[in-house]
Amino acid sequence: MSAVLNTYSQCPTTLDSIFSSNSRQHSKSVIGATLSFFNDQPLSQLVNLFSRDIRNVAQHLAVLAIANSHFAGELAVITTTIVITTPAFLLPGALIGVVYYLFAIVCMSASRDQIIETSRCTLPSRHLSDILSGIVTIRAYGAEGRYAARTLNLIDKCNQTSFF
Repeated sequence: MSAVLNTYSQCPTTLDSIFSSNSRQHSKSVIGATLSFFNDQPLSQLVNLFSRDIRNVAQHLAVLAIANSHFAGELAVITTTIVITTPAFLLPGALIGVVYYLFAIVCMSASRDQIIETSRCTLPSRHLSDILSGIVTIRAYGAEGRYAARTLNLIDKCNQTSFF
């Protein structure tokens, strides 16, 4: 009986040490990890990606800010009008707002997963365009096999099932 109690009393200590060890190892590997995206992508492609993004943000930021301020003003006026004219709508309106907020959270997470999936599947086409633009250099260095293996690996990653 005392052996069983002794065993059960040591379980929390053992589990705690295992979890803290895994946590330390995970933190060390995450902090010490290299940024493989920036190592794998050519510099010109990175500059193109970021300059296009910055240009799009600069062009659309003012328009979106004005549209958001108009939307906020309209929402405040409509809500105030409804609350003044029909105060009984306040409780159902709050319930509708909470349901809408929860629905928006679900939709945003679903669209985020779709964006991740899309960006994962565009890697083979991006890699293929890089190959086509540098085919002479690839042949000159005799690296066709390496590029073919990388392309097949990217296609396999794109076609594999993923569970989020």
